[in-house]
Amino acid sequence: MADSAPPPLAIYLECVSWPLVKHHQRHGALRFDAAASAYLASLVASEPASHFCIATVADDPIAVAGLLHYRLAPDDLHFVHILVRDDCRRRGIGRRMIAEVVLHPTCIQLSRVHWPAVTGECAGLLHHLEWLRDNVRRLCGTPFELLIDRPERANSVGERSAR
Repeated sequence: MADSAPPPLAIYLECVSWPLVKHHQRHGALRFDAAASAYLASLVASEPASHFCIATVADDPIAVAGLLHYRLAPDDLHFVHILVRDDCRRRGIGRRMIAEVVLHPTCIQLSRVHWPAVTGECAGLLHHLEWLRDNVRRLCGTPFELLIDRPERANSVGERSAR
């Protein structure tokens, strides 16, 4: 008998700007794990287009369970990186962060969504993004084109995902 996935985790989601993430980190308002701290340290100090969706655990509101890095351009939403804490994986956090960003008022009118081409564990997240494209955003009246940014084309226009 196969092991079942753990139950969904009660979390809070918040979309914040890069300066606010740095402020929270500097003043200890959020506690990041080592992987998220290393990723944040690798980013350029001033990146005004960067935003983050932060998932914190309901039981411990300063403990970050997930971090979704995205950039906004005039008509584009670019997902850059997603991190979910090891002990919180397979509990729907990545899907909920993606939905929070795609349906956020600042993103709802964007016509193109770019997803980085990654393998393995993020395939389910891409499937969820395709589901959002095909269902939820259509109901809102604002469809979007989903583009997969291949590593060899990272600085150019992505390719349209297959349906």
